Amino acid sequence: QTCPYHASMDLTSEGAALVLCTYPQIMDPCVRESSNFEQVLQDAVVVVDEAHNLPQVARDAASFRSGVVEFEQLMSKLQGLAKATAEQEAIELAERVCGAVTRLRDWVASAANGSTSAPVTLKEMGDELRDVGGRGCLALVSQVAGLQNTADVQKLLRMLQGLRRRFIDHGLEGWAVRSSAVNEMDSFLRKMSLILEEGGQGSYTLTVSKAGFGQRGRLSMVALSGAIAFQGAVARCRSVLFASGTLAPFALFKRELGLGQEATLPGTSLFTRPVVADEVGQCSSVTRRLKTFAFASLEGQKLSSTRSFRAQQLPQYLTAVGKVFKELLPVVPHGKLVF
Repeated sequence: QTCPYHASMDLTSEGAALVLCTYPQIMDPCVRESSNFEQVLQDAVVVVDEAHNLPQVARDAASFRSGVVEFEQLMSKLQGLAKATAEQEAIELAERVCGAVTRLRDWVASAANGSTSAPVTLKEMGDELRDVGGRGCLALVSQVAGLQNTADVQKLLRMLQGLRRRFIDHGLEGWAVRSSAVNEMDSFLRKMSLILEEGGQGSYTLTVSKAGFGQRGRLSMVALSGAIAFQGAVARCRSVLFASGTLAPFALFKRELGLGQEATLPGTSLFTRPVVADEVGQCSSVTRRLKTFAFASLEGQKLSSTRSFRAQQLPQYLTAVGKVFKELLPVVPHGKLVF
């Protein structure tokens, strides 16, 4: 009896040459870590299909939304598992890990009821309260949650890992599958780390929903830039290739993902027709290893995926697509290609 999902994860970690995965397995820091994709992405060439979706996926991966009720449920589940171990040390460890959540819960409840919202200045807009300073998310994480830097977050993540080992030892959790409590806390901490890394540069917006009508207040920390999650996701990759029916306007796409100024496409006789984005963009923050390609035609043969099925079966079309892959294969390190 074998679980197909975990069998595929094991094969991936052991060095599969071709890996097919979903957007979250690369973009979402919690999913990437739990799927062991940090190791998989090392020196890999990543091909992103339907890449026009990537900016929104990356923004969602860096955003955090929760409420007073959800905060309390998370703490209750994690501390409940700790109490089930009957170990005082595990109970104390769970309380320390939940400390940041507890402080955020108290702040959201207070702000949603119209009490103090310091250190964030909130402006009332209908049923919501919105940060007017642009640095509200950073202030909330560092001054309210008490997470001064990413080192503080890493310390809590290590505590959470230690707590999970105790759950496994007591049969409360398995090695293969993490409990929802551990997953949710892990995701919360990694989202807080992204906010700290952004450093209050204006790429986040903060809103608090007022209490009332059965609601006890909700917090939204929404990323306005896909670059926040994208840069961390591809930091270990050798190259990223974007495939899409359209990436226009390409300048906006690059800005969304934090790509640097484009460079001139290296001279080649293979790609003869100028296209909308026939440049290579490089990102200096990833040590100039990130490359983006966009090809629309090859030797006069259009490569549009919107052509009829019959047209796509023509020998000229298939030959052109094959030549594109032949040109891309030399950049693949050690035969590893991630779609």
